[in-house]
Amino acid sequence: GRMRRKNCGSPSLFLIANANGDDWINRLWPSDQSKRHSGYELYEATTYDNADVLPESFMAGLETLKLQKPSVYQQYVLNSRDVTSGKIFPMWDESIHVVPDQAFPDWWERFGAIDTAVASGVFCALKFAVSPEGDLYCYGEYYDKGLLISEHCEGIRSMLGQDELTYWHFDPSAFNRTRENKSIGQLYSVADELKDYGINGIPGENDVNAGINRLGEYLKVDPNRTHPITGKKGSPRIFITESCVNTRREIPKYREVPNKISDRGDRKWLPYKKDDHSVDTVRYAVMSRPTESQKPKEKPVRESLSWYEEAMAQRRREQQNNQSIF
Repeated sequence: GRMRRKNCGSPSLFLIANANGDDWINRLWPSDQSKRHSGYELYEATTYDNADVLPESFMAGLETLKLQKPSVYQQYVLNSRDVTSGKIFPMWDESIHVVPDQAFPDWWERFGAIDTAVASGVFCALKFAVSPEGDLYCYGEYYDKGLLISEHCEGIRSMLGQDELTYWHFDPSAFNRTRENKSIGQLYSVADELKDYGINGIPGENDVNAGINRLGEYLKVDPNRTHPITGKKGSPRIFITESCVNTRREIPKYREVPNKISDRGDRKWLPYKKDDHSVDTVRYAVMSRPTESQKPKEKPVRESLSWYEEAMAQRRREQQNNQSIF
């Protein structure tokens, strides 16, 4: 509070910290210096910049740390912004998981998932396509906040375009009847409102730990699978198209809360509940365990005239045979 006093001269505050991926340091001082906030100064240094005042044994220990824990070494010794501690999906790689926007065959299975986090103001809807090999493509994204349900539905319909989805999976909390419709004196849910605007869904599976594991299995690169874009061996089972910018932003930032203590006093594992709306939506999708798309069997093509003439000729022969019998 003292720094706000008018008679304190030129107030200033010094902070010493390590960057942690896309955190407040990177937002205040992005790599592009033209986008940095004025009035703030940033001095970046590595541990080696102070080598002349540090014990030799300490500096030698850094080489061991470099071999045993390279990510810790990068973040806390070299002050790298490219490392985020506690990443839940460290296997994420834009060069592997992000693919160009593209059209998929009409017969591929399509479905959607929605995170209806109305309390936070953010509403996320994603559409998915399933390949015959079981690969999952997230190829459409609606992401907005501070709107009415009817306005969200308009945005979702715009995102869908001409696509027809087989089903929707909703955030299970969307089915909680916590809203009151005064005109009829009954409680209703967000899912009820979505249904009023033509979007019907079923509750998604919301076991967070199981969902995180399932999504990790989809993101993991299988050396025996062929990447559908590069044609090379080594491919995940889920891909995000370039236009799904919020999904691409949130998956690599999804991380665990450090040292969260439960009521029993032991360490409790939890993900940060911030910037996770698209991740939750993808969780509902993979937990639905979509099956491979099956191409419908093609009907034999008949040349109408020749086929008809042959059929009629065969029918006449049969009639003549029948008449000759009697």
